[in-house]
Amino acid sequence: MAFSKATLILQSLIDAIVGKEPTIEWTLDNPSSIGKKIIDLLEAGSYTDLRNLLSRHVRWLLSAKKIETSWKSILDSQGKVVSAGEGEVTESGDVKVVRFVLVLEKSAFKVVVRISARGYVTSIRAVPDHSNVSWSPPDYVDESSFEESEVTLGVADRAVPANLVLSHSPRAAIVMLHGSGPVDRDSSVGQLKPFKDLAWGLASKGITSVRFDKVTLTHAGMLKENITVEDEYLYHARAAIALLRSRPEVEGLPIFILGHSLGGNIAPRFGKEDPSIAGLVILAGLTEALQRAAIRQMKYLNTLKDKTCHVPADLIDALTKQAELVESPKLSLSTPSSKLPFSVPASYWLDVRDYNPVSTAAGLGKPMLIMQGGRDFQVTLKDDFVGWKQGLEGIEGVEFKVYDDMNHVFRRGEGLSSPDEYNVAEGHVDGDVVEETLGPMLIMQGGRDFQVTLKDDFVGWKQGLEGVEGVEFKVYDDMNHVFRRGEGFSSPDEYNVAGGHVDGDVVEYISGWITQLNLPHPSN
Repeated sequence: MAFSKATLILQSLIDAIVGKEPTIEWTLDNPSSIGKKIIDLLEAGSYTDLRNLLSRHVRWLLSAKKIETSWKSILDSQGKVVSAGEGEVTESGDVKVVRFVLVLEKSAFKVVVRISARGYVTSIRAVPDHSNVSWSPPDYVDESSFEESEVTLGVADRAVPANLVLSHSPRAAIVMLHGSGPVDRDSSVGQLKPFKDLAWGLASKGITSVRFDKVTLTHAGMLKENITVEDEYLYHARAAIALLRSRPEVEGLPIFILGHSLGGNIAPRFGKEDPSIAGLVILAGLTEALQRAAIRQMKYLNTLKDKTCHVPADLIDALTKQAELVESPKLSLSTPSSKLPFSVPASYWLDVRDYNPVSTAAGLGKPMLIMQGGRDFQVTLKDDFVGWKQGLEGIEGVEFKVYDDMNHVFRRGEGLSSPDEYNVAEGHVDGDVVEETLGPMLIMQGGRDFQVTLKDDFVGWKQGLEGVEGVEFKVYDDMNHVFRRGEGFSSPDEYNVAGGHVDGDVVEYISGWITQLNLPHPSN
C-alpha cells in the first residue's frame, strides 16, 4: 500500500463523493470544461460555489471549510497548479464521464468526473499520472541482456496492458503482483518505478518477468461493481502465467510469484491455487488487516514534522468507523460502499476479511523469500514482518531478509522514512534486492517501512513460517516500503525523489536466492 501525501489528502476530499446518487438543480452546458471550472473555483477560493456543483446527497458530507483545508494542503505539498487539461467526454448511459489531467508543480493526476443527465457532479476520482515521470535504468541493469515488449492480459472489459521482459539467457520467470489501489505496471509511486527496476534488474540476471496495469486502473468502473481479489489480482496473474508458459523461451522453466505490499499478502493465495508455482518472493508483504494498516499509516504520517504529510483527524475517525463495519458481522453484500473504507464494495471486504496470508503460506510447502526494509513506514517490521517471522520461521525453504536502511520501495535512506522519499530523482530498487531474489519462498522487509512494518506485518510472516523448510526471511533495516535506503523515520516524502530506484542489494538478493535453489528443469 503506497500513499503519497497528495493522494492521501486528495482522497480525503474525494472519498465522500464516490458512488453517491445526485439530486440536481443546475445544468452544465459544456461538460469538457468541468475540470477547468473546478480548478478555477478552487484557485479563486470559491469553495462554497464548488460545493454547490455536487449532488445534494453528498454536499452535506463536505463543508466549504473542509474543501478549503484539503486544497491548501495539496498546494503546500505538491506546489501550485500548472494546468488543468481540456476534458475528454464519453457517455455511459445517461451519465457523462469527463477525463482530464491536473498538473501541479510536483505531481500530476488523472481525474475522472461523472456528471448526471441533469448536470450534477456525482463522483470524482483521481489517480496519480506517472506518464511523464523521467526514468533511467539503475546501474545494475544490462540492457543488452533482455528484450521488452508490450502485451495484453485478459479479454474484453478485463483486458489490461502489460510488459513481458524476456531475458536472453532465462533460467526462471516471475509474475509481479503490486500493492493496493489503482497501480500501473511499474508500481509507480511519486518519481519511482520499483517494478520496472526489478523487471530490468532481474532480466539482467536471467529472470524473465511479466508485470501489468491493475484492472482498477485500466477499468476504474470495476470499483463500483462487486469486485473481489479474483478480479483485482488472480485473473490477470493466471493470464500472465499462461502467457509465460506459451513462450518457447520460457517453456519448462520454474515460475515464481513476486508480490509487493498487498501483492505480497495475496501471493500465498495464488500459490495455493496453482501448485505448479515454484515459489514466492514477498517484498514488504502486508500481514496486518488492510483497513487497520491504512489507519496506522495515517496516524504515522501525523507524527512527522512535515505537517503537509498530516491527515485530517476527521478522516482518520471516519476510516476507523468504516474499518469497524468491515470487521462487524453486520457487513453484507448490501452494505453501501460509501460506508466502507475507500468506497471499496462490500464484496471485496467479505473476500479478504477471513483470509490469512501467513497460515496459507505455511501450508504451501514451497520455497519463500521474505524481504523487508527496516525504514518502511507502510509495511513495517513490528506490524507486518513479525507476522511472517512468527508464522514461518523454522519452516524449511523459507528465508527472511531485512535491509535496515531501506524503505517501502527498497531504496536506502536515513532517519524516519516519509512519502517524500518517493519523489527523489534517479531512485531505484537497491541492487542487493535484485541479487538476492533468485528461490522457494523469500520474504523481504525494509526496517524503515512505515506502511508494512516489522512489528505489525513482518512478525506475522515470521511467527507463521519460521522453521518451515524453504522459507527465507530478509530484513534491510535502513530501507523503506519501496526498498530504498535512508536514515531515521520513513515518510511519504521519500517517494517524491526524482530518479530514485529500488536498491541494487535487493535485486542482487532476489536473483541469488532463486539461483541457489538450483531447481531442476521440469522437462528433465
